[in-house]
Amino acid sequence: DDGNSNDSNDPKKIFSMTAKAISFIEQQSKADKPFFVQLSHYAEHNAVQFRPETLQACLEDEDIRNIQPVGLRKRVASRSAMVEDMDTSIGQLLSKLDELGIRDNTYIVFTSDNGHHRDTGEEKILRGSKWWLWEGGIRVPMIVRGPGIKGDSRCDVNVVGYDFLPTFVDLAGGSVEKLRDIDGVTITSLLKGKVDRELAKRFLYFHYPHHRNTAPHSVVLQGDYKFFRFYEKPDSHYLYNLKYSIGEKENIAPQNKAL
Repeated sequence: DDGNSNDSNDPKKIFSMTAKAISFIEQQSKADKPFFVQLSHYAEHNAVQFRPETLQACLEDEDIRNIQPVGLRKRVASRSAMVEDMDTSIGQLLSKLDELGIRDNTYIVFTSDNGHHRDTGEEKILRGSKWWLWEGGIRVPMIVRGPGIKGDSRCDVNVVGYDFLPTFVDLAGGSVEKLRDIDGVTITSLLKGKVDRELAKRFLYFHYPHHRNTAPHSVVLQGDYKFFRFYEKPDSHYLYNLKYSIGEKENIAPQNKAL
């Protein structure tokens, strides 16, 4: 449903997923059993849900209350409230791990799906949005906390969502080698702060194969280099070095034909 929800002011619906997740974790912890939980918040999407007190706080925020026109101000406040409630929900789950004493042997992964863009008139850092393979459409946040992960550390090696399956198997002590017909690889070495040259130099492939919002195109990504192929313009070449042009404004394909 891409419309506004009629239940936007019902905090029970907003936090029901978190309550169920916490209940399950409590049961598993009490039974001294391992667990896997995937908590998929709808924020930030189009069925805008928030607690009324959170919305009011956002409307009173100095930066938001000065936004014009009023309609845009309300949209920004509503979506900000939705994200704020999501943050509160995640905080409740993390606090429960501390309360149960299992923080030090539990991995938490926070990430998103495809990129999104709503025009506010401000200049964007990343080019493109959902339905494009520019960075604005495929680059998303990812934060991992857990045993062996150094606080305030950062890794710039490319990873992708389908790496999670073999990584979780690896972290749980399973045999990644026994997995068959999967695209991903374990990124445990990166989580442990190790240098992994094989991961750093691997190729990642992205495809947008239809005309829903854009033209069919594909991307090959290796390290900082990103190559585009637009199938309806077969003679065109687009190559970017994301290290120097994260906004993908400087096409270096003409002077790098050998690549």
